[in-house]
Amino acid sequence: MFDRFWASGVERLTGAAPGLLLPGSGAALVLAYSARFMAISTGGIEARFACIPPSLDHAARMLGRTPTGAFLGIHLPLSKTAIASAGLLVFVDCMKELPATLLLRPLNFETLAAHLYGEAAQGTYEEAAIAALLIVLIGMPPDIVPNGPGTRLTRARPAVKPRDPGAAAT
Repeated sequence: MFDRFWASGVERLTGAAPGLLLPGSGAALVLAYSARFMAISTGGIEARFACIPPSLDHAARMLGRTPTGAFLGIHLPLSKTAIASAGLLVFVDCMKELPATLLLRPLNFETLAAHLYGEAAQGTYEEAAIAALLIVLIGMPPDIVPNGPGTRLTRARPAVKPRDPGAAAT
């Protein structure tokens, strides 16, 4: 609908038919990726927002913050790790996505997945192995960084020893 509206507007202004914008550009690919991977990103972000107690919103509103200010000052900082994790998940999945890329990519535009498919279809597995290795190497850091040894989930906390009341008297 947007494409036809845009094309008719350009044709009225210039007198020349520009054709359709979205099917021949990367915009169609971005729209397809957005529709396909929306569920992956929203699940984690919604779970994180659900953990934020409503009392923080009430306190921010009582202290004079607008709803936008409360979102920017409270919700966004508390959920930035969930947003970053969702972005990394979508990035890795988009990098490996093949069907939408093959159908909607612009001419002379290759992604690693499309290049890998083309090389494997031709039987040049040595060239395909390079693209496959690049996909694996690019996909590893987003998996390692959130689960690495320095994260809170794997860091051991030191044991807290109870104070000895008799030790202070001596």
